[in-house]
Amino acid sequence: MSQRAFNQSLYREHVEELVSLAQMRSGWLSDWESTPGDVEGLELRMEAHIDALVLGGPAAHDVVRAAVEPDKPWSFYAWVTVACRTDHLEILREALAPLERLYDGSDDDGDLGDVDPPRIRRAIADALVHHAPEEWIEAISTELSQASPQWASVLARCVGARCWEQAAGALELAARRPHADTSAILRAHAQLPNIAPDLLLNHLRHSLRHSDPTVARVAATGALRRGETRVFDVLRGSPRASWATLPVAMASGPDAGPWLAKVAIQHEPTQALIALGLLGDPVALEPLQEHLSVSGHAQAAGIGLFLITGALLDTPDTPDTPDTPDTPGGPDDDDDDDDYDDYDDDLEFEISLDVPRSSQEISLAGSGISTDPAAWTAWLCDHRERFQPGTRYRLGQLSSPLTDLTALIATSMSLWLRQCLADEFAIRYAVTWPYEPDMLVARQRALITRMRAQLARTDPDLHLTDGAWYFQRRVVQ
Repeated sequence: MSQRAFNQSLYREHVEELVSLAQMRSGWLSDWESTPGDVEGLELRMEAHIDALVLGGPAAHDVVRAAVEPDKPWSFYAWVTVACRTDHLEILREALAPLERLYDGSDDDGDLGDVDPPRIRRAIADALVHHAPEEWIEAISTELSQASPQWASVLARCVGARCWEQAAGALELAARRPHADTSAILRAHAQLPNIAPDLLLNHLRHSLRHSDPTVARVAATGALRRGETRVFDVLRGSPRASWATLPVAMASGPDAGPWLAKVAIQHEPTQALIALGLLGDPVALEPLQEHLSVSGHAQAAGIGLFLITGALLDTPDTPDTPDTPDTPGGPDDDDDDDDYDDYDDDLEFEISLDVPRSSQEISLAGSGISTDPAAWTAWLCDHRERFQPGTRYRLGQLSSPLTDLTALIATSMSLWLRQCLADEFAIRYAVTWPYEPDMLVARQRALITRMRAQLARTDPDLHLTDGAWYFQRRVVQ
């Protein structure tokens, strides 16, 4: 075998491992068992493969490009990641080509197969959020100002997640044109503090009545992140109250509890029950406990109880936990092959930030969250007096900026729930920061450490009270 063929074979192994690890990471982010530390272990292994491909130069880059398959979204992640790390911005347009062909109807031959545009957009956007160099801000801003619908949605997510304020004007332009993912555009608007408020808020208020409840919820959450109080009237009066419950819980005081409890007795109470837990008032413990015995409500009620108490009462004898390597390493680790012997290349794309709309969409496997009414009755009998009505709790502790930050990084929970906690933190404490719960864990830790230090410096002036409800750093009356 020639040296060139040998090198190409090594590069292909690096690409295959990187794609497999990236897809595995998406699954671990979305389950209840994997801790941020587990995910960080995968990311360190991914970094070793990325470094090898970057060092391989043009020959390795050609192998990465050849490995891209439209029906394997994480192959796009690998391709765009290497492009970011080698400063090849021009590759991004090529990566979007399959999506553009589908969008404009030019895939006449159908050779793209079963391409799922949202999945590819997500994989490319993740690569940009994780790896795009800061020096690309100006170029990406220019691209966004004239981007096609697919491209605009990808770039908007990067701009919002990274809080690239220099791209605010380009994002405003993109919002006025057709785009493939309205939620991505709206979320990016909410994350940038210097976008013209009138344009942003008008767009968000219009979207509150959107036919897609996910878009409406993202719009409402975004408006609250920007401090728009007029949204409350729309939320509480919405005929689609189930999607409105989570934004209400992220920004209200205990007075929202009766409204949430009323919504929770409707035919599909999933999000309302979770919202009762997110609100954090112990008054909700009794109605949540009652819903444990109602068919189809137990999973959401269990999550609500967990959010208030932090109690994990389901302890199976043989928990099924991910096999995290003891020492994260690179392609030369002796046990690499064992880790992936059972890996299924056709594993469903699992990463999701969307909140479950029904109990059928919730799995508590590996979470430790019990849905056993008897177990909760016994636990609450022993511990109920710890939780005082009119005081806000998160995972068994009095809520505060510091305890809320701890919940973001130190607790195993599904990605959609971590996203709810991140949005609530931004809303209650008027925080604008480039944090997303699916960012690389090392970056999450750095941002949270920086935020802790900032809060330590400013808290004496803010006089924030543990256990109180806040909206934009003001006590909710």
